[in-house]
Amino acid sequence: MLLRRKRLLVYELADRLNEEPLLPTGIQWTQATSDSVSELFRDDPRRRKTFMRFIDKGYHGIIMYHGAQWVNYGWMSKPDTLGPPHLPLDIQRTPVYWLFYQHTIPNYRGLGLYKSALQLQAAHGARGLETARVLIDTRPDNTASRKGILAVGFEPRGIIYTYELRIPRVKSWVWGSWDMDAGHPGLDGGTRR
Repeated sequence: MLLRRKRLLVYELADRLNEEPLLPTGIQWTQATSDSVSELFRDDPRRRKTFMRFIDKGYHGIIMYHGAQWVNYGWMSKPDTLGPPHLPLDIQRTPVYWLFYQHTIPNYRGLGLYKSALQLQAAHGARGLETARVLIDTRPDNTASRKGILAVGFEPRGIIYTYELRIPRVKSWVWGSWDMDAGHPGLDGGTRR
């Protein structure tokens, strides 16, 4: 049995994004569907299984690829679904678009794919419900993600403190709270609101 405590910085998109970003030459993207996940993750059963569960839960995903190789992915819960599974249930029930489970493979980092993925997902949310908020969270030590999140137009919206009790291969439980007024640590070590 494992007990972990986490601190997650929350950001909210300040302005609606309606334009799709320009991707580097050779990089394409597709919506995550059963077919695209099966094809692009055929050699990665763990991710394929996780992403099929996300699709079943009604989450929206995008996958960037170069040739037949995936290079980036990102997921987003919608106002009519539960939020990301790493959050406490009362926060999961908040009717928002919540971006989560973003990843770029190491050889493709530094090309702006993370920011492009956030822009694609935020634009999808903007085409959804006009009044819905778009949120994302990350760990305080993930400086690269924090810089990308801010560059896309997200603003700090507090800190979520979580505890996760996990019984490996059985189940995990997450509980915690969201202090919407908490300032974020600065990217240079100071505190920022």
